[in-house]
Formats: sequence, C-alpha cells, structure tokens
Amino acid sequence: MARVVASRPAWREALQSDLESRVVDEIRAQLLPAPEAQWPLQLGDGRHVRLDFAWPEHRVALEVDHPFWHAGAAESHRDRGRDRLLMTMGWIVPRITSVDVATGLAASIADVGVILAARSLAA
Repeated sequence: MARVVASRPAWREALQSDLESRVVDEIRAQLLPAPEAQWPLQLGDGRHVRLDFAWPEHRVALEVDHPFWHAGAAESHRDRGRDRLLMTMGWIVPRITSVDVATGLAASIADVGVILAARSLAA
C-alpha cells in the first residue's frame, strides 16, 4: 500500500473530492498545463486560503463547488467575497459546479484553457 501511495503524482495527493479528481482527469485529457492542487495563498485581508486548483504563474485559480460546501447563502457570500479579494490581487477565479462536472465538464475545462491561453499571451 505504501508503494502505491508513494507512486501517486504530487498533485494527486491533495485532492479533496471525487469531483476534483474528475476535473484533473479532464485537464490532463485536454493537455492543459498541470495545475497546483490545494494551492495555499494569503489574501489581502490576511486570511489564508487554499485554492482547489491554481496556475500561479498566470494567476488563474479554478474552484470546484460541491453542493455540500457551497450550497447556502452564507457559503455563496463567503465565496464571492473571497473571489473579489483574489481579483484585487490580479487572479481570475472561474468556478465550476457539480452539475458542470456531471453534464458539461469538457466545455467547462475548455473555457479554463481559453483563460489560461489569454493570460499567457498577456504576460
């Protein structure tokens, strides 16, 4: 068992859910650059957060919203406030939901690819 765990790529170790695993598989299938999983970042207000997926060199983060963690008004408010603070730091934060993963994952990840390409050209 230890050999199997040790053989996993580093970016697989920090995934938080099956949704995130499916997102990574689609990112790889579309040959996008590998993201950093659970990227730690300090916000302008001093809070420390973890981004589900990040391409720090492009300041692009991808958040995968599971209904258990992101369903209520308070959670939505918290997420939007966090996204605004990230935007003040130059980050773009697309979000995809469990519905996107179930019914439109390829299109959602293709959108992220367009964002990454645009950020690469801007650099």
